[in-house]
Amino acid sequence: MLDLRILRRWLYTAGPALLLTAAPLMATLWPGSESWPQRLPWFQSLPVLLFAAAAVLGLVFRQGRGTCVALLMLVFALRGRPAPDRTLVLAAGMLVLTPATAAFFIARERGLFSPYGVVRLSATAACAFALWMLPGTGFFADRLSRPSILNSPAWCENVPGMGMGLAILAITAAVLFLARRRENPFFGPMLFAALVIGLAGMAAGACRFVGPKADTAMHAAFSAAAAGLCWAMLDAAWRHAHVDELTGLPGRRPFRQHLGDLVGDYTLAVVDIDFFKKINDRHGHHVGDQALRFLASTLRECEGATAYRYGGEEFVLVFPRGSYERHLRALEALRAGIEKKSFALRSTVRPLKKPRAGGARKNAAARTISLTVSIGAARSGERRPTPDDVFMAADEALYRAKRTGRNRVCRTAA
Repeated sequence: MLDLRILRRWLYTAGPALLLTAAPLMATLWPGSESWPQRLPWFQSLPVLLFAAAAVLGLVFRQGRGTCVALLMLVFALRGRPAPDRTLVLAAGMLVLTPATAAFFIARERGLFSPYGVVRLSATAACAFALWMLPGTGFFADRLSRPSILNSPAWCENVPGMGMGLAILAITAAVLFLARRRENPFFGPMLFAALVIGLAGMAAGACRFVGPKADTAMHAAFSAAAAGLCWAMLDAAWRHAHVDELTGLPGRRPFRQHLGDLVGDYTLAVVDIDFFKKINDRHGHHVGDQALRFLASTLRECEGATAYRYGGEEFVLVFPRGSYERHLRALEALRAGIEKKSFALRSTVRPLKKPRAGGARKNAAARTISLTVSIGAARSGERRPTPDDVFMAADEALYRAKRTGRNRVCRTAA
């Protein structure tokens, strides 16, 4: 059965990339587009402006990795303007820009105004220097023209180095799609989409795939790539403000926004981990973090509800529609399921060798803990005309559940 959450996440990730990829194609097929670079001066400057905007957004939102990639793409776009060595520019872009993008993405985000930032800016300057200078050196052209794996496939013989470039591009795709998925599932795919669109535009200009419309295709592709980088920066900033980094759930701000959208009959439930302070005191805060992630993953599976992390060990479930009794049954099933489950504690020190099967089971059994939760639920109605009133009633029901023994669901009258 198809998981709708996975489908929505895929569409959210791939949809913008597909739209941006289609943009230069549509621009190229538009009647009369071959004269755009001559008739529209702003069209030629658009990629430069958008790449510069992406770099500025990265600085403002402290996305140092994206800033470095935007600066490299800007150098690549400037160097790829009408020049007799376009094919060598494309080869340099594939051999330098592609692995640099993957390397910057793998590195942790540390900003640019720090010792780490100085190192990254130095690496960016070195890569930019290579992008600008390599195509003009006879050594580079001579090396690429020799028979080797660097030679191009038969369908693009006039672009030296295309073979190795495509291999590096495939490795980069795996890195950007698989690395750091929990951090941001959108940033990596959009970086890759921008990279591919920029390289495809350069290929159109270098290989003359589209005849007289090569310049239009190149400028449109670079503009779409820059727009993708801007989109990725804005999305990263949005996630930083709205998504809880530890659990991956939406935070308090999107919850307050969701409250403003609620109308009609809806249910709010406040979920709190019992004796959470004891877990932190006995096992350490890293185990407390594991408990929060474990509970967040369970709350995501609650049917018909959207889960939010409100703060600390407190979570909120929003049921926007449906009967109150059905929601209460779902909450009781949620509470009972959490009580029956247990999760294995992840050691901060991993052994060098994998333990034997029997020892692994024994060790896992000795390093598991169970949780219980208290839940308070409230339904909208005449006595609670606003969402804030419903939330306060659910919070009062939660404290009533704690006072009466914990590990239970307490409700207010509908």
